[in-house]
Amino acid sequence: MFAPFGNQTANQTATWHPEPRGRGTFGLLSSCITTLVLCVYTAVHLNIPEHGKERQQYFRKFGWVILGLLAPEIVAWNAWEQYRTASRITQVVHKAYPPALTSPWYRNFWASCKRAPGRWFSTGVDTEECLDSQIPLGSLNTDTSAHRHPWTLTHGFYAAMGGFVIQAKDLGPSYGTGAFVLSEQGIEFLADTEPESIPNIPESEILDKSKASTLTKIIVCLQALWFCIQCIARLSQGASISFLELNVLGHCLCAFATYAIWWEKPTDVSQPTSLSVSDGLREYADVVYLFSGRPGALPTFPTVPGMRSSVRASGYNSNWAIPHDPQLFESITNKVLFGDLLRSRITGEHCLVKIRKGRLCYVLGLLFHSSFWIEYALSSHDEKRQSFFENPDVPQIIFDLETAMAERLESTSKSRYQIGSYKTSSHRIRNWSLSGVSITNAVVFNEPLSSITLLIVALVYGGLHLLAWNAPFHTRIEETLWKISGISVASIGPMSIAFAGSLSVTDKLFRHIGPRPIRHCSLISEDTVEKIIQFLGVSYLLFYLFARVYLVVECFIEVAYLPDSAFTTPVFTRYIPHFG
Repeated sequence: MFAPFGNQTANQTATWHPEPRGRGTFGLLSSCITTLVLCVYTAVHLNIPEHGKERQQYFRKFGWVILGLLAPEIVAWNAWEQYRTASRITQVVHKAYPPALTSPWYRNFWASCKRAPGRWFSTGVDTEECLDSQIPLGSLNTDTSAHRHPWTLTHGFYAAMGGFVIQAKDLGPSYGTGAFVLSEQGIEFLADTEPESIPNIPESEILDKSKASTLTKIIVCLQALWFCIQCIARLSQGASISFLELNVLGHCLCAFATYAIWWEKPTDVSQPTSLSVSDGLREYADVVYLFSGRPGALPTFPTVPGMRSSVRASGYNSNWAIPHDPQLFESITNKVLFGDLLRSRITGEHCLVKIRKGRLCYVLGLLFHSSFWIEYALSSHDEKRQSFFENPDVPQIIFDLETAMAERLESTSKSRYQIGSYKTSSHRIRNWSLSGVSITNAVVFNEPLSSITLLIVALVYGGLHLLAWNAPFHTRIEETLWKISGISVASIGPMSIAFAGSLSVTDKLFRHIGPRPIRHCSLISEDTVEKIIQFLGVSYLLFYLFARVYLVVECFIEVAYLPDSAFTTPVFTRYIPHFG
């Protein structure tokens, strides 16, 4: 008779069967790969994608997972830079809307404990106490900040990842399609000039957009914690540990740091929050759109071949502007007639001549309320343009504007905002937050905290691989490559500082001896020395990438040659819930 639940004898006693004392190759690989995937994939928190291009987010996720697999400390450093951005935004908004003073949690807990008996045993309402507690309406706080939801670090992360946008369709047909994503500078600008335009949304609404809950993050952290515990337990009991486990241990440590930094950041948000377009925000959006560089932001005139146009802050041009030539202005306006709007904004004082790399350019400036202007550069050395203006059949009006464009420029010309060259909006916020300035500051110790963090993280992650210095390898070549790769990874911090220091010393040295005559100056010029240093730096980076890849590949190759002691498992770690 088929017994799917087995048979039981009358005298059978209760027993506890222990878990197997060992593991196989599959068990080792499954636990390592599961932990590695969870630590790398779930730790990456991407910014909000551009509207209508959500599918590209999958490719970005794949790229960041590869980066997290090869260089998890770079992902942690990138998270740190985003945390600093979110903190700066939060501080700026707190200046506009100061947060309410809150008591420490232990005081709130003690106060609730003292009120608890009264709530549990009360049978009615003390009317006399309620009447005594009434206050006049005039003494109520009518400040708008009192009616706003508190701005938290989650709001700061949400803003830093592109959570607040201005829909182009809400501005008008001349603004095109899509949305303007407010950058850090854009949020700071609004907080200073139009704080009421900042959306008043609760933190719960932002967290509802997140695809990962706090429970999910805790589960991943517990999996990484289990892996670290079992690695430490194996070492304490004298059991062998594989290179793959050593590598995953480094990823777990970086995942802890990344999760701690990004704990308040929403995960995989696909739709941002649109700002309500008020009069003040529309005025701001006019200027933002003018500086955005989008197609249609500036009036273009295809009848003029090769004309270049750009928008600049008015103060930018004061350095190179020279007195205008009335004859030059007359010679241009004899052939080119301007539309009503442009003609009302352009005068002889703003027809400038400047020398740009030895080429004479005619610059016509469209002045906007002394804040910024549009310039049109016409080069006299371009044969097509020169023949165009000498042609008697040139159309008389080539600067005509469409009605929507004219109205937008007219509105922009009256703007009271002076944004200048700041990039206050974009199509989306890039996930890579390590700018050249931040990297340089960390390398040259302009920011000691970032510099020390970079050194420590590089030494810890590379030092983990150097723990296997005396480990047995299958071949002598693998052992040599492992040691060289481990040293290369651990020394990225000191080598970066040495590279920046070499460039700085070279610059100061040649600045000191520059005026003196030097023999064979072509052989020891500053450019030659800098090129040699840059060549060495690029060569080191290429070898660094090779070392990264080799360490990962060697970890999987070594699994096939592990000793028997690598497959024993510590007793207590078998009873800790985990995946793999």
